[in-house]
Amino acid sequence: MLWSFLQRFFRDGLFTDTDSQFSARFAGDSMQVISGSFGNVPGFEEVRVLGVEYINNAQSLEFVVYSGDINNQSSLEEREALANPHYNSNSKGYFKPPVSRQAQESMWDCAIDGGETFQASVFSSPSWAIGSYGEDRSNWHASPSLRIGCLVPRGLIQNTLTKDSTTGVMSVSLTARNTPVSVRASVEFRNTTSTEKHDANVIGACTQPLYNASYLENKYPGGVHQWISYHLDLGIDFFNLYDLDGSFAPYLKEFGDRVRYFPNWARSISPAVDTLVSQGKCMYCSEFLAYDHCLYQIKSQDVDWFFTLHAPDAYIRVPANDSLKQLVARQHPSVLNLIFKSIAFYSCDGSANNNADTLPAQFVCRDEELGDATNLGEPLARVKHALYNDRHAAKPRHPGRYKTLGLDPAKWRMHHYRDTFEQRHQQCSSDSGSCPVQVRDTSIADLITPTTSSITPTPEATMR
Repeated sequence: MLWSFLQRFFRDGLFTDTDSQFSARFAGDSMQVISGSFGNVPGFEEVRVLGVEYINNAQSLEFVVYSGDINNQSSLEEREALANPHYNSNSKGYFKPPVSRQAQESMWDCAIDGGETFQASVFSSPSWAIGSYGEDRSNWHASPSLRIGCLVPRGLIQNTLTKDSTTGVMSVSLTARNTPVSVRASVEFRNTTSTEKHDANVIGACTQPLYNASYLENKYPGGVHQWISYHLDLGIDFFNLYDLDGSFAPYLKEFGDRVRYFPNWARSISPAVDTLVSQGKCMYCSEFLAYDHCLYQIKSQDVDWFFTLHAPDAYIRVPANDSLKQLVARQHPSVLNLIFKSIAFYSCDGSANNNADTLPAQFVCRDEELGDATNLGEPLARVKHALYNDRHAAKPRHPGRYKTLGLDPAKWRMHHYRDTFEQRHQQCSSDSGSCPVQVRDTSIADLITPTTSSITPTPEATMR
């Protein structure tokens, strides 16, 4: 009996009620970003609510909130200029604005259906990948967003359910105490214990905000189709694909609901970011907010694992006679992250393969030495226990309880075709010392069937 209790505690938490489990999402258009503008309130100039989750064992309705000054174009440009030299990023905008200190330190209150107001629980998670632009890397540990939890007893949710339905809706408002800052969300709850169990080990994928699909299609005709189809065939069930300019829309129609499309993402975050993007700046300023949004979209559905498959220059390599579904099925419940090491691929001897008819066939050389497994790479993460998506690894809700496994790169890895969009690989010169041994690796290129798109890309498209 004790062993059974301990197993349930570490699996589900102490107070899980298996007779009453609920999931939550925004009512109506569940893909929405709830916005609030409070331009005269420092640290709360723009508030964005990106997602929601019901934590059954804590009976807490948890919101994902970004707050800060992201509509000040000159300020964003100044911070981006300071960030870029640390990344050697060709000024592509790797600055990721963290949530404001005022929002993190404020007391927040909740009110349900316009009733009594009570204090919310507020916490944030430091993010290693938030860009540092100070000499002392003073903002290296900064949170991209907050988690604000409102106590919502399961009995209260049960009262919202209609007799002939498994769903119910309630209105919840979040207010930063002693400020005029208040946002309201309509939340739909679903009783997951009364629905049919979904297929096991459903896998979703999240992309970074992409842009300029025509550039990819001009260089590698059919490149979007090949990238998505290849990974769907590997065992990914669907993509949540984000872009900044709406350019991927023509290439996604054939995939139906297996690609959930979020166009013009920067426009959902702020007019200033959208304006900078149209100028070829701040291209990644909204990246982490897209990861937040994607993770919580997935949490509101029957999905078990999610991949961060950042862009069409990244392909996952799976060993023969194995699959992603089999891989996740073998994992102990304590595993949160499975990390695919990133391996750089480039043109052999620096010369382009002009006869290549697919992107992976263009770059078939890599360093012979793959090195050891790593805990930072392309993560395949368990949805239930992920709190933040830090791009190269998910952060757990309960640190110490869940672990990250680096996969053997000789079997499982991510092929990163780094020169897809611009020349990034530096050929080694023997004058500077010994060079790594190059090998040809066509293990993915041999699997890709050349295709062409029926869409004619814009001829003058260039990479900004």
